Amino acid sequence: LPRSSFVCLRAVAAAPTALRPLLLSSQPQSLPIRPQPRARHLSSTSTSAIAADPTKYGEYCVELVKQHDFDAYLCGLLVPTPSRRAFFALRAFNVETALIKDVARGNSLPGQMRMQWWREVIGAIYQGKSPAHPVARALAEAVQAHNLTRRWLDRLLEARLQDLDNIQPTTMAELEDYAEHTAS
Repeated sequence: LPRSSFVCLRAVAAAPTALRPLLLSSQPQSLPIRPQPRARHLSSTSTSAIAADPTKYGEYCVELVKQHDFDAYLCGLLVPTPSRRAFFALRAFNVETALIKDVARGNSLPGQMRMQWWREVIGAIYQGKSPAHPVARALAEAVQAHNLTRRWLDRLLEARLQDLDNIQPTTMAELEDYAEHTAS
């Protein structure tokens, strides 16, 4: 199992006994959470209205993770409230960078351009600027609030860049390194 699965299982084990069956059920809609309307499509065209309102870009990150990384979404519900926004910002950044390969569809140039854009956004965040993209704004807030280092974000971008080039790990050590950079 991936390391994130163990973290989630530990969180389920630590949950109150009454919540455990709900967290482990195969019906995620039965979780005792406030239902949120499902976004039809989370694209860069819908980000301009979201970018101005801090509550909206936080919700955007949660919805993005919910749609593309449901296991992480469930784990995020168990993260303590003071850290939850930062958790979803980091997971949304992971989702955004993972989706670049799918959008590029074998043509690595657009993917490389998008990765470079993210690299510049990360640089701007660490210079104290707040980009307009909702995931970038949430990430900037997380970096400021929790004093996150840039190293992890750069490692994630490098690993995702290898995805674009279709460089497959050939040894167990390379596979572990890739998993460490993208899923930890």
